[in-house]
Amino acid sequence: NAENISIASEDYHYSKAEFQEFIQEFRKIGMNIVPEIDVPAHAMAITEVFPEYAVKKIKASNHRSLVDHLDISRPEVVEFTKTIFDDYTQSGVFDSNTIIHVGADEFEDSATAYREFLNTLLPYIKQTNTVRLWGGLTRIKDNKTEITEEAIKGSQINLWSKDWSDGLDMYELGFDLINTLDAYGYMVPNGNGTRGAYQDYVNKDVV
Repeated sequence: NAENISIASEDYHYSKAEFQEFIQEFRKIGMNIVPEIDVPAHAMAITEVFPEYAVKKIKASNHRSLVDHLDISRPEVVEFTKTIFDDYTQSGVFDSNTIIHVGADEFEDSATAYREFLNTLLPYIKQTNTVRLWGGLTRIKDNKTEITEEAIKGSQINLWSKDWSDGLDMYELGFDLINTLDAYGYMVPNGNGTRGAYQDYVNKDVV
């Protein structure tokens, strides 16, 4: 930003050269690294450094601050978001064989702005790279803004939550689908030995 503060973490981060090497070296052994820059929500790393681009409101239903949301209702914020991805694609850190994950999950501000944002960002990134997202198109609707074929074709969706991105909905739209439903595959260990979503280990009997 204007004060020369980076969105990179101060306590630990990769340099661009280190991350490029990380992607390339793992590709040699058959592992494809999919870097994620999560926008427009879960973007606190960005909005802390560029607070002028943040949503400045509290969600009425649960009193949650949306300060980690980019205000994508403003064209200049959408254009700014593109430059973050440009910084990695144009420098070669993310080469043309790198799938880029844009997150796009759990956005709780304007549904119209969200859907227009995907119609802009997905085709933009697909000019250079395959794009992947978590998405939220089942829940985030305004009943008027259709997702364009240009945005959908060739874009990959991680099916992570039936509430946010229902598999049948996304299939009928035409997205390429990856099953990563949280109920079976998510782990956030807390040490109590339980299995299943957000617990210690995968329940192999149901996966």
